[in-house]
Amino acid sequence: MQASIRRKFEGCFAGLFIGDGMGMSVESFSRERILELTEGKGVTGFMSPQEGSLFQKAGWKKGQTTDESQFTSAISRSIINIGEYDFVDTIYEQLREFKRVTIGWGGTSKLGFAEIQQFFESEGSIGRSPHESAVAIEGDSCGNGVAMKIPAIALYFACRNRSMPIAKLLGMIVEQGMATHGDVRASIAAYTLAWLLSSVVFSQLDYGTRIWDIKF
Repeated sequence: MQASIRRKFEGCFAGLFIGDGMGMSVESFSRERILELTEGKGVTGFMSPQEGSLFQKAGWKKGQTTDESQFTSAISRSIINIGEYDFVDTIYEQLREFKRVTIGWGGTSKLGFAEIQQFFESEGSIGRSPHESAVAIEGDSCGNGVAMKIPAIALYFACRNRSMPIAKLLGMIVEQGMATHGDVRASIAAYTLAWLLSSVVFSQLDYGTRIWDIKF
């Protein structure tokens, strides 16, 4: 890997983990409340979880990261360990995180992985295969639970973009999304972010491709 590209990769992950650690302290707070808590300065560094936050109640410490980093780390481990993207292997890695801790996870993600865990542990007799779409839950299936976990996939695609059609990126994002979020809009939003991240790393993407023309 070229040194310049490697630095972009390192910067992407550093920014993700640092930003996650900074935002953890005020996650779910309104802009007004954040400004009130920080004397109008906003979040400028690592802070302990603020009173009333989910992570303050859980006893987390300043700088700890959340489910955003969990999901990204899980998928990154899978790609690094086998040297390729393999959907089922990424699911196994996310299940490891599901069993470890789910503080901060959205209800849709927890339900989705509970069903998938049942499927694997029962050898398919109960639960739901990760290849089957989750049932859309009105009001819960179109959140950021998909977008938060696609950086590693976007960077993987960026490395392969000279030989891999952009439709492949869409396919990878949609299968990740539909495993837990039955509303495809969550996957389309995540795909948009993945495409943008990939295009920042490499500029050779087809900017003229329209999403509705893609076949996958």
